[in-house]
Amino acid sequence: MFSLKKIVQKLRRQRAILVLLFFICFVIFLGVTYLKPAWDIRSDGFGYYSYLRSLFFDGNIFFGNEQDFFKDTFDIKKRTFYDHVTTTGYYPNPFAIGSAILWLPFFLVAVVLQKLFNFENYLCLPGYNAPFQSLLNVASIFYGLLGAYFSFKTARLFFKQSTSLFAVLSIVLASPLIYYFIYEGIWSHLNSFFMISLFYYAYFYFQKRDMVGKYMALGLIFGLAVLVRWQNLLFGSVFVLEFLFTAGEWLALNKKEGRKYNIKYVFGFIVVSVKKYGQIMLGLLIAFLPQMFAWKLVYGEVLVIPESNTHLSLFEPAFVDFLFSKARGFFIWSPIYVISILGLLLFLRQKSFKAWSLTKRVMTFLMLTVPFLLQVYLNSSLSDWYGGGAPGAFGARRMLNASVIYILGLAAFYSLFYQSKKKWPKLIPFLLTLILVSLNILLMIAMARGYIEFDLSGNLWQVFIEKLHLL
Repeated sequence: MFSLKKIVQKLRRQRAILVLLFFICFVIFLGVTYLKPAWDIRSDGFGYYSYLRSLFFDGNIFFGNEQDFFKDTFDIKKRTFYDHVTTTGYYPNPFAIGSAILWLPFFLVAVVLQKLFNFENYLCLPGYNAPFQSLLNVASIFYGLLGAYFSFKTARLFFKQSTSLFAVLSIVLASPLIYYFIYEGIWSHLNSFFMISLFYYAYFYFQKRDMVGKYMALGLIFGLAVLVRWQNLLFGSVFVLEFLFTAGEWLALNKKEGRKYNIKYVFGFIVVSVKKYGQIMLGLLIAFLPQMFAWKLVYGEVLVIPESNTHLSLFEPAFVDFLFSKARGFFIWSPIYVISILGLLLFLRQKSFKAWSLTKRVMTFLMLTVPFLLQVYLNSSLSDWYGGGAPGAFGARRMLNASVIYILGLAAFYSLFYQSKKKWPKLIPFLLTLILVSLNILLMIAMARGYIEFDLSGNLWQVFIEKLHLL
C-alpha cells in the first residue's frame, strides 16, 4: 500500500545522492543559462542520431538524405567514409547504435511536442529542429546523472558516504565531464559514462548476492555499453581477470587438498565456468543484435569493422603525447586524474581494506587498472589520439567512459585524509579540489569561446593565464 511515511524515510536514507544530483543539476543549469551552448545535432552526435532519425522518419537506415544534409550543412566533406555507398547500396555509418537506443524515449517525447506545437523547422529534413536538439541533449544529461548515481553507489561499496559523494562531485566538475554535460550532450560520452558506471556497480553488487539471471543481466549491461562506444569492449577484460583469479584459486585449493589432477573436479570447474560465462556471452549477444541487424542491412555482414577517418596503429602508440601533450593530454588538461590514478594504488594497501585478503585487494586493483591501461593503449594508438579536430572536443574525451574508475581512485586518495583524527588534514581534499574545479571550469569556458585552441604552440596553462582576463 501507498505510505507517505515510508517514502519520506526512503528519501532520508537517499539524501546524500539527492544532494549530489541536485548540485550537479544546479551547476548544469547555471552553465546552460550563463554560457548558452548551441546544442546543435552535429559532428559525431549526428552519426549516433542518424539511426533513430532515419528509421522513424524514413522507415529505413539508408542514411542517404542524412549524409547529404550532413555534408551540406556542416561542410565536412573530408570525412571520406560518407562519400561512397556500400556493397548493399546503403550509405555507411561507422558510429554505434547504442546511444540511439538510449535516446529513444526522449526522441518520442520530442516527436509528440513537434506534433502538438508545430515548431518551426528551417532545415530541409525533419528531426533536427528545436525539440529534437533540446530533448536529445537532455537525454544525455539524464544518463550522465545516472552515471554519477551509479558511480556513487559503486564507491559506497568501498568507502564512506561523504568520501564517495565528494569524489563523484570532484570528477564530474574537475574533468571534461562537465563540459559534455553543458556543451556537447549529443555526443556519446555521457551515455558511455552511465553504462560503464552501471557495469561496474552491477559487477561488484552481484558478487555479493545469489540472484537468478544475474550473469545474463551483466552480459546485457556490458553488451549495451559496447553498443554505446566500441572501445567499451575492453572492459570485458574484467571477466578475463576474474576467470584467471578463479582458476588460480581453484588450482591452489585442489593442490592443498591433494586432488590437483582429479578429472571429476576439473570437469566440475569447467561446467561451472561455461554456465557462468555462457550466460554473460548470451546477454552480450542479445544486446548486440540491433547493431548486427543494422550492419547486415548497411554492409551485408553481421560483424563489421566500419571504415572511419581514424586509423589504428597498435605498434606505434603515442603514449607520451596522449598523456602529457598540450593538445588535450590526459593529465595536462585534467590534473585531477593524476591524483585519481595514484589513488588506485591504495587498493593494494592492507591498512585501507583491513578485512580484505591480499588476493581480493590485488584482484580489485587489477580490475580497475587493467581496463584503464587498455583504454590508454587503444586511444594512444589512434591516428587522432588527441580526440579529433572537432571544435566540440574538450580534454581526453575518449577516456570519459572510465570515469567511475577515476572516482574510485580519488575516493581512495581522499579517504587517507578523512581517516585522520585531526581536522586540518580533512581540508586538504576540499582545497585541492576547489582549485582544480575552478581551473577546469575556466578552461572549459575559454575553449568554448575560442580563446584557446587545442593544438597550442605554447604552454597550455601559460596561454590560459594570459587569456584569463577575457573570461
